[in-house]
Amino acid sequence: SDQVNLPIQPTIKFNLFSGGSMKSKKSFTLVEIMVVVVVIGLLMTFAIPAAFKVFGKSKVTRFVSDLKTVTNAFEYFNFEQGFYPPNATSGQMPDGMTGYLRDFPWGLTTSIGGSWEWQNDGAVTGAIAVQDHTLSEEILSDIDDEVDDGDLGSGNFTATNTRCLYVLH
Repeated sequence: SDQVNLPIQPTIKFNLFSGGSMKSKKSFTLVEIMVVVVVIGLLMTFAIPAAFKVFGKSKVTRFVSDLKTVTNAFEYFNFEQGFYPPNATSGQMPDGMTGYLRDFPWGLTTSIGGSWEWQNDGAVTGAIAVQDHTLSEEILSDIDDEVDDGDLGSGNFTATNTRCLYVLH
């Protein structure tokens, strides 16, 4: 009779290996995650080259536009003065061209890398050059297609690994 009756407490089992709860959790399997990674990789395989092609085309368009602007300025100078300005080194504004290229960034890096140069040295009477460009031969060929005959070795637009030249006269 010395027995004490304690109330019976229900026992709750907690399984440490089921993530801490009795509810089932939904999650992605490793295979599903791998499939998503492969699909994203395949999409990138097509997207990255397309993006580089668009980037290259924008360089061509920008440079051709700049080249036309510079060509028009030198041609207008020649029309008004009766001659082309004297030779100028890379990045240096040719004498007398400041008014013709007022808003043009002649002394800054061009859209294709390198710097603008004016050539009037006896070999040619007037040529616009870019020294130390950073373009591939493929992109230079695209420029040549836009402004000349499509052949980098001949015509008014020629190019080497480090220099491209557009002959006006």
